Amino acid sequence: GLAFPTSLLLAAGVTALIAMLVGTPALRMTGLFLAVTTLALAVAAPWLLSRPVFADDPSLILLPRQQWLGISLASQRAYYYVCLGVLALTIVAVARIRRSGLGRTMLAVRDNEQSAAALGLSPVRTKLVAFGISGFLAGLAGGLFGGLLVSYEPGRFLVTDSLSVVAIAVVGGLASITGTVLGALLIIGFPAFFPDNPEVGLLTSGAGILLLLMYLPGGLVQILYGVRDLVLGWVAARRPEPEAAPKVLPTGAGHLPERPLPPEGAAGLVVVGVRVRFGARAVVDDVDLRVERGEVVGLIGANGAGKSTLMNAIGGFVPADGRFEVLGTDVTGRAPHRRAAAGLGRSFQGAELFGDLTVGETVAVALESRAHAGLLSVTLGLPKARRMDRAVRAQTDEILTFLGLGPYRERFISELSTGTRRIVELACLLAAEARLLCLDEPTAGIAQRESEAFGPLLLRLREELSASLLVIEHDMPLVMAISDRIYCLEAGRLIAEGTPDEVRNDPHVIASYLGTDEEAIARSGTTD
Repeated sequence: GLAFPTSLLLAAGVTALIAMLVGTPALRMTGLFLAVTTLALAVAAPWLLSRPVFADDPSLILLPRQQWLGISLASQRAYYYVCLGVLALTIVAVARIRRSGLGRTMLAVRDNEQSAAALGLSPVRTKLVAFGISGFLAGLAGGLFGGLLVSYEPGRFLVTDSLSVVAIAVVGGLASITGTVLGALLIIGFPAFFPDNPEVGLLTSGAGILLLLMYLPGGLVQILYGVRDLVLGWVAARRPEPEAAPKVLPTGAGHLPERPLPPEGAAGLVVVGVRVRFGARAVVDDVDLRVERGEVVGLIGANGAGKSTLMNAIGGFVPADGRFEVLGTDVTGRAPHRRAAAGLGRSFQGAELFGDLTVGETVAVALESRAHAGLLSVTLGLPKARRMDRAVRAQTDEILTFLGLGPYRERFISELSTGTRRIVELACLLAAEARLLCLDEPTAGIAQRESEAFGPLLLRLREELSASLLVIEHDMPLVMAISDRIYCLEAGRLIAEGTPDEVRNDPHVIASYLGTDEEAIARSGTTD
């Protein structure tokens, strides 16, 4: 008995809620397993829709089109234009979301959930929002589909329809709006345009799709990207040769604006009685550790000593017993993004970040972990969303300039060298306003020349942020040069603590980590 537009919006809203409810228990799954889990609802849909709660006669459901704005929707042509208009509006809305902080956040969580959490983003909240948006679009499309059929049975909604939607996204190109349209044209459009053409039937069959993905793993949109790159390459070849990009780590210039200082007297990090067990094995056993405000503390030890596991426990990425205090705040039991909100910043050995985002977008994600425009404001393009986007861009440019990353702004993370990705990681920690930086092998995988430039850069960041640093590092000259104090781990237990001179001359450290090799000892600066 509702008007057709009202029933459409109601269907979209209810389906958004259902999608979030279905998504909540499915959040423990990732990737393919998540897709299979959500397909379970599609399997159950015919039975659910046949329940009397949906219709007095569950064998037949009616959705008459009626009129909209005085225009009769009875004819197929009129209804086609309504569907086409809704499609156009949906594309505009989704494109706005993709360009917004919310869209960047979704891609960041998809690409690297752990790094996203370390920047203060809540993966659970982000996934649920994504489920809600997807459910809204699915409900809107389902309502339009119901209006197209007018009368239909619950069994009309088959699992194969859901599989077709997945195929459209994969064949067109994931995370690409244009690719999705191209995928729909291939999977749905071509068979409708050429119903009796065997070649088209073969192309859109399972075998044809597999063959297509073998040559175009990025989907049909990969063709457009290839054409774009050829055109841009042709244009670039006819322009003056730009100045070569630096091969060493950029160090930037200038200073960041003044930022609020952490609480007076609060230590950067306090770790008390931390234990981490994997099954029966204790990887970290009763470790106490302290990093004072503005202090640089090194954490050394042989591979397998438990250094990264201890840092993961500090960040909340592994279950651990003990107490953790960050900048005077007890964060024991908090999720990683809650610890990041308290001022904890974390980098990882691989420096993978978010491969599908540019350098500028990656830094913007860190900025938006503190505040971003709401979904409705972004979708409608309201002034508030535009103002926040301009503010994020200005702050991003400021941070990139400070670290000398301006020339890399539009480069994708996947295109960068390891050394430059390390600097982008530091830029993200700056953007997130971290006051305690936990850096896991920040010079791993970079050349010696770049490694030598990293130490002064870390000390400069400490001064600019009034930050405390806990650094895991195997480069002994670097960690000895920048550290005020050093802890050494062996088999999950602390075996030494003190100044660099005290630790590198400690016989237990020499026996456990530095060894008796004269060259290694000389390189670490040990004189005994």
